Amino acid sequence: MAVLTESKLRTKWKSGKFKEYIAGKDEVITPSAREFLKEKGVALIVSQEEAMKEPQAIHKVPHPVHEREATSNAPEDPKKYKNFYTGEYYSKKPEAMTQLYANLLVYKDDPRIEFRGRIDSLEAEFLRGMLLLNHEKDERLYKGLKDAYLHLRKIMRAEVLGEPLKSFELLGMDYEEVRRVTHRPSDYFSGGHLVLTGGERPAVIHLNCLRTRVREVEIIAVKAFKEELETHRNDIVESLNRLSSAVYYLMLLAQYGQGE
Repeated sequence: MAVLTESKLRTKWKSGKFKEYIAGKDEVITPSAREFLKEKGVALIVSQEEAMKEPQAIHKVPHPVHEREATSNAPEDPKKYKNFYTGEYYSKKPEAMTQLYANLLVYKDDPRIEFRGRIDSLEAEFLRGMLLLNHEKDERLYKGLKDAYLHLRKIMRAEVLGEPLKSFELLGMDYEEVRRVTHRPSDYFSGGHLVLTGGERPAVIHLNCLRTRVREVEIIAVKAFKEELETHRNDIVESLNRLSSAVYYLMLLAQYGQGE
């Protein structure tokens, strides 16, 4: 079963712009590929064979639709689920598989499912960090970590729904402001880059653990979205990189105080 990805569309676009894309009968179109087509104003059309079957073929949802709807007299639809890799249909979801998008199933160890699991775990660790900061009654650090946590949830939503991911703010600062501070902390705080010794306050140590976890998830994201020599969902990879900088800023804030 053919799978149309953003990477393939970009390669085709570089060879020459086009106004429409004709998808094959069983071709699966990923959410990021759909977003690319929408961004470029390209019409999505199914093959002529499918168009004869379904007149409303243009701009259909990017996932294979059920070819037969279940009726009240049919307790199980034999084509309820579809194997993302092979195109095979199932009436019941195999235990070793889970839904990637809509009715498409992949194995639970698929890199994209692993990415979602790591994001889920990271959200849990951020919540634990917020609990610690709340107990320490550090309102500014708590608010900053909550900003980061809420953006983490947006990353998950953007990946699952195939939506573009917008930038985020940390304590009212955009990424460029955070970047300036984290690259030259001595210009803004009473000290420079942190070299941890273990004698720091608990908040600093815990935030450092979160920072390293974010970096790990960034690597998982690259593996999940890498296709051949290109990476799609660069917005997610970039966002995770910026999130680690944001957590480092919170570490500086925890260590040195308000700063300038």
